[in-house]
Amino acid sequence: TALADVSGGVNDSGVLKLTVNENGQSGAYIIAPLEGGAEVSAFTAAFRMRVGGGSDVPADGFSFNFASDFPNSTLGDAEEGAGTGIIVAFDIYDNAGGEAPSIDVKYAGQVVASTKVPIGFIRTGDAFAQVLAQLNTDGTFDLSYNDNIVYRKLVLPGFRAISNGKFAWAARTGGLNENMWVDDIKIKTTKSSGPLRIT
Repeated sequence: TALADVSGGVNDSGVLKLTVNENGQSGAYIIAPLEGGAEVSAFTAAFRMRVGGGSDVPADGFSFNFASDFPNSTLGDAEEGAGTGIIVAFDIYDNAGGEAPSIDVKYAGQVVASTKVPIGFIRTGDAFAQVLAQLNTDGTFDLSYNDNIVYRKLVLPGFRAISNGKFAWAARTGGLNENMWVDDIKIKTTKSSGPLRIT
């Protein structure tokens, strides 16, 4: 579980610590379905992440998730995300396969896009990076991290509005570690108008 702390956030405000710089941790913060569980066809989520202060080689990463089918607990390999909705996976540890550091977008259980980045792109030190994740009504997805556009109008193949969708942030450390803290969460959702019906 994540740890709420009264200080350490933006401008020393309260902060949610998914992990601290210790090995073998996992934490998640899950928001129950908004809009009364109605279908959500679009959202904008803005939040700030601190990713820093850990081991020289940091591990393992964090994810931002929107889905109806992940557990109300830690999300397993947290940096990979969970569920069959939308996952943004910030993988900061290379498992010797060259897959990381990367920022991946997944939808319906499939990787839609993967962008390799230098570790310095994701790490923030003691600062907090602004993250903006946006699902558009046309089934495309936008992501910016620390004022850098990572994805713009990325097509989510076969996208359908998600009912009973939960938002979640999850992070994990292993034999190496990193502080992964989230702050200043703001979410705006758009309910699906549903198909027109002739009666």
